[in-house]
Amino acid sequence: MSSKIKNILFLALFLASCSNSNNTQSTEKQDSQTVENQTKEKETISSKTDCFRKETLFADGSGMKDIEELNLTIENQKVTGIYNWLPAEKDQRKGTFEGTLEENTIQATYTFMQEGNTETTSIILVLEDNKVTISSSDESLGINTTLEKVECQN
Repeated sequence: MSSKIKNILFLALFLASCSNSNNTQSTEKQDSQTVENQTKEKETISSKTDCFRKETLFADGSGMKDIEELNLTIENQKVTGIYNWLPAEKDQRKGTFEGTLEENTIQATYTFMQEGNTETTSIILVLEDNKVTISSSDESLGINTTLEKVECQN
């Protein structure tokens, strides 16, 4: 083979090699971006906030009402939130909770302030379609109720 043909073949192989290298780098970059985008989508999907509320009007027609409210945020399996009991005529109970979600049940530790004292107890939240049922093994606290899902207020 003549040296001219060898040079042309060498040049053609070299250019083809460069082209394949660029395609591989481009494909690797696209794959990396796809994985990154999918990870961001999963993070977005795996984090949500729900709000629940119950208002109980007094039977005497006074317009007074007791309010219970619960807001929770679920990130992956970790749950945080607030749970407040706001009676019209009694001392209020306001607190926060942290726990874990397994299927539709949250096991959480609830820390609250009531009558000037800070207390902690375990609570169980059972999530259903449009409501949450809250219970505690400490019956003296009266934490056994069902709240309806509402639109969260900012």
